[in-house]
Amino acid sequence: MSPYQLKPGTVLQNRYLIGSVLGEGGFGITYIGLDKVLAKRVAVKEFYPAGAAHRASVVSGDVIITRGKEPMYRRGVERFVQEARSVMEYLEGNTLKALLKTEGVFDAARLIKLMEPVMKSLSVMHRTGFIHRDISPDNIMLTNNGKLKLMDFGSARYFLNQDSELSVMLKQGYAPVEQYSSRSQQGPYTDVYALCATIYTCITGTVPENSLDRSRYDTLVPPSAKGVRISPVHEKALLHGLQPNAAVRSPDMETLMREFNGTVDPNRTQNAEVETNKGGGYIPPVPPTPPTPPEKNNTPIVVALVIATVAVLIVCGILLFMLLKDNGGDDTETNASTLASESTAPPL
Repeated sequence: MSPYQLKPGTVLQNRYLIGSVLGEGGFGITYIGLDKVLAKRVAVKEFYPAGAAHRASVVSGDVIITRGKEPMYRRGVERFVQEARSVMEYLEGNTLKALLKTEGVFDAARLIKLMEPVMKSLSVMHRTGFIHRDISPDNIMLTNNGKLKLMDFGSARYFLNQDSELSVMLKQGYAPVEQYSSRSQQGPYTDVYALCATIYTCITGTVPENSLDRSRYDTLVPPSAKGVRISPVHEKALLHGLQPNAAVRSPDMETLMREFNGTVDPNRTQNAEVETNKGGGYIPPVPPTPPTPPEKNNTPIVVALVIATVAVLIVCGILLFMLLKDNGGDDTETNASTLASESTAPPL
């Protein structure tokens, strides 16, 4: 138990008995609870935005708002209350993250089949203009009746009107590049990346590398190269949904489902909305170019050679002058002839 989480045994509104933590996201904590009036188990979700609130539960259950975060906290409370007004079912089961720890990796074909209802639900959600933005193994539950349920919509945002900046919400390994900036254009393809990253984690046992790092030097290992039994069609669709560059990623859930079913070739699918950079949105990062080595400067060598040549000529001139002077002749031509004949005469 973390010190900021409510202690088991805490009673809220003289009615709800708090138990252990079921899950935690960027904006809230969900607990198993007991409704003492109706004598039934319930899920209790608390608004607790990371970075904007803190609490020492060993001292008090009260939440202290971080200085300067009051306006953001109040707006968050309003959205949280709106979400709470909708009917929320209590789910019996385990998250994919918990099952990954206790039972190991999932069979690829089975998991992709189980994901179909989740992809369809997200597709409906996207058509209303909202994206989830927080899909990961700890936000998807496998219920006791064998179905997957997507949870925690606290980070969901309206994406159709992006005149205002979207808040930055990140879950390392599952957040695509465009989620790292509040000014980048986000859309259904943002959830596509997170869903495919979730599948990748569950069938390989490893979380994909940070998407920012992958956008520069992509070292993502295909599941088949890790020994995972996965069909070429499924693997091709999965890797297409995991493209760091949103312009070449599967654009939406409908397309991703068709790619998994083999009715659409991922190589022919482009994200036209992002490709045209609509609304000043996502711009694919440019890989860094290795610096060009500076051209070798030969000027010092040339200067040194010239100086050395001039010095040799000066020395030779001085020696020749001294030699001629020692012979005492005024006729340079005669002295030179004498020297030449002496040097070439045969020995006696």
